[in-house]
Amino acid sequence: MKKIFLLFIIVFTLYGCFREEDDSIDNCSSDCTILQGRVVTTNNQGISGINVTLEFFKGASLSSYTRLISDINSNDSGNFIDEFYLKDEEIDENSYGNLILRIDESGLNAREDIITPNSANISLERWFVINNRDTIIEQNYYFPKKTNVLVNLNNFIPLQENDRFEVRPLFPYGYENPEPENYINILETIYIPTNGPLYEATEINNSLNVILAQNEKNIIRIYKTKNGVYTYDEIILDVNSSSPNEITIEY
Repeated sequence: MKKIFLLFIIVFTLYGCFREEDDSIDNCSSDCTILQGRVVTTNNQGISGINVTLEFFKGASLSSYTRLISDINSNDSGNFIDEFYLKDEEIDENSYGNLILRIDESGLNAREDIITPNSANISLERWFVINNRDTIIEQNYYFPKKTNVLVNLNNFIPLQENDRFEVRPLFPYGYENPEPENYINILETIYIPTNGPLYEATEINNSLNVILAQNEKNIIRIYKTKNGVYTYDEIILDVNSSSPNEITIEY
């Protein structure tokens, strides 16, 4: 009986170490921090009803603490804004915690007209370090409308087991680039250049519908491993009404 009671105490203690608080409905009257931004698609068109949350998370191996600070949705114009009060430990760089901004990917994945997060190789979660309450956290998001180009990968005759013939698109996507100086801005965009899905040849001749961003400069990256020798090339494609809807690449 004592062993059962001791086990209950241990389980209860461990369970109690994982705390969550929801303060997202609290009003802020002074020393407020502001979260604002916009969710848009092609031609600066707002996307409504997309949930954005900000939380403070502090975790260890056997315990964690999470405080939901802001929980808002974008309006008909794609805008969102909220005010809240950050606690002392949330602006203390020595607190071992993090402010985490998230956008609801499920709401975006439900849309059929845009390039969804499921199709883009990028994390939309951002971690912030803020040292003052009198701060504006501004985050804009861009999810371009999708189009397709037919890419023909022809004459794929592998000579070795690891021979490959693949393409992958690159397009502007996600959130605004916080460190533009660290990127070569070949796409001429304020957003992060992001990889789309990888498309690979599986037969001698292949016709693949490759996702691209509408009204944007895109790159189609071409990867070949032929007889064990790897090569790489790029096609820059400015996607508009006059751009080609079919491309043929020889192995």
